[in-house]
Amino acid sequence: MNDVRKDELVKLSMRCGLSPEERSRLEAHFAAQPELRSDWEEEWAISRALQSLPNIPVSSNFTAQVMQALDAEARSAERRFPWSRLWVPRLWPRLGLGVLALGIAFLGGHKWYETTRHERYVRDVSFAAADLAAMPNAELLLRDFDAIRELGQVSTVAASSDDELLRILQ
Repeated sequence: MNDVRKDELVKLSMRCGLSPEERSRLEAHFAAQPELRSDWEEEWAISRALQSLPNIPVSSNFTAQVMQALDAEARSAERRFPWSRLWVPRLWPRLGLGVLALGIAFLGGHKWYETTRHERYVRDVSFAAADLAAMPNAELLLRDFDAIRELGQVSTVAASSDDELLRILQ
């Protein structure tokens, strides 16, 4: 007999009487597994005790009464443990102070960055002005433009002499 049929037989024996054939199969089952007999006897005793209890009529508004009782229990649980005791509401002032400190640090850092950037800009402009002051006057450069331009041109005589010098050195 497989376990499903055995379990069905045990459950059936709890609800109603068994035929002699079913009773003998149940006894064979208990003979094969004696540890199940004590569990079955306990369940059978509980089942008989529950069957001996009188039936109590249920009121027509039973569901509403149960729901009211659940609501009342939930309200009493809220009174016993109000949300104000949680750590989250106590965290709000600290969180606000943290955000305020972070904002002040950000603004201070931004001000320092802007000041540093302005100082660097002023220093760069002063260096550029010093370099510009050290440069020769543009009028002098334009006056000698032709002479400077001729310095950059290589004469053919100089080019040939360079080639000659290179040949000699080799």
